[in-house]
Amino acid sequence: MQSDAIKEFYCELDATDEAFVRKKFQHGGYGGWKAKHVKQWLDGKDAQRSEKQAASIALWTKLGAIGTLGAMLIGAVALWHH
Repeated sequence: MQSDAIKEFYCELDATDEAFVRKKFQHGGYGGWKAKHVKQWLDGKDAQRSEKQAASIALWTKLGAIGTLGAMLIGAVALWHH
């Protein structure tokens, strides 16, 4: 597979709603070489989300060291995220 076609496909994925891509992938809507790249793209999206969540948790943990106010904020954010 030519790298230009793969790059173009990734651009198409980036321009498409992630939820749509996930649903289509789960239902076998991507075949051949595209399925492999969709899986990698989705794994990348999941990794980005995990990194953002870890950074957010780290930030709130640091704020918690400030004192009671920080701890209360962490609790409020935790409840809001769930």
